[in-house]
Amino acid sequence: MSLRSAISWILTAGLAGLALLFANIEGFSLQLGPRSIAVLLVLVGGNLVLMVVAQRVPRYARFEIPCHCVAQFSACAIAALIAQFPAVGLELPLVDGALARFDAAIGLEWSTQYHWAVAHPAIYGAMDFVYKLLLPQIPIVCFIVGYADPDRLRVFTLANAIGLTATLALFALFPAASTFTRAGVTEIADFAVQFDAVREHGLRVLDPMRLTGLISFPSYHALLAVLVACAFWRLPKLFPFALALEVAIIAFSPLIGGHYIADILAGVAMGLIAFYAAARIGAPRRTTEATVGRETVPAA
Repeated sequence: MSLRSAISWILTAGLAGLALLFANIEGFSLQLGPRSIAVLLVLVGGNLVLMVVAQRVPRYARFEIPCHCVAQFSACAIAALIAQFPAVGLELPLVDGALARFDAAIGLEWSTQYHWAVAHPAIYGAMDFVYKLLLPQIPIVCFIVGYADPDRLRVFTLANAIGLTATLALFALFPAASTFTRAGVTEIADFAVQFDAVREHGLRVLDPMRLTGLISFPSYHALLAVLVACAFWRLPKLFPFALALEVAIIAFSPLIGGHYIADILAGVAMGLIAFYAAARIGAPRRTTEATVGRETVPAA
């Protein structure tokens, strides 16, 4: 196992451990239903089995790293999905007011833009469709990038683990309910309903298949979109298409994901930082040996 893969699993295990610890302290109970168990077995266990098969069958050797990375990404995502609920349960003061003031300072009014989009169903539907394409891309990223450039895929999965860990830490310290909640538009946003239910002590049973993403600040959608674009950077035939799609996903995140502009900016910045940090970890050191001529000066 490479250093990057090892660190990815360590961060994932840390997230899972902290999630279970704080969930227990705050009175949450983890209940894995049949669907949750099946998803865990397929996404994590199944891909680890396929990884072992690829290790032992030479003709499938190039699928070892993609299968490993799908398993690692899935495990990290599930750990983070659970961890965000105890993070909300800390009930620290919300920062929505400050984020909304930033939006207003740059001339953006979320509710006006949202109601305009809703008044144009075709446009809103297209934006919603594009926004939801982010997670389905992950297996594609793992197998295309992993087949063409396995080392870059390891960077991608480590960057995701780093970025998701940092995002959860910031979200726990500076929780935001989302623009949906602030504007009173919660009937179409399950995550807003679950966020309020946790803060009001109404939601204490955690089944991953029934949970939604709660992270508002920073935007994990923006962070992950940046990581996907960076993963395709060295594939010139695919990068322009990937970049266009990720830019669209980021652009639609405020209206479809209920994000403030500061959420998006922070998510983009953290994505770039996480990918750079992951690329540096385990990278070969560049050593420059300069030959310095020494002159022997005779003593006076």
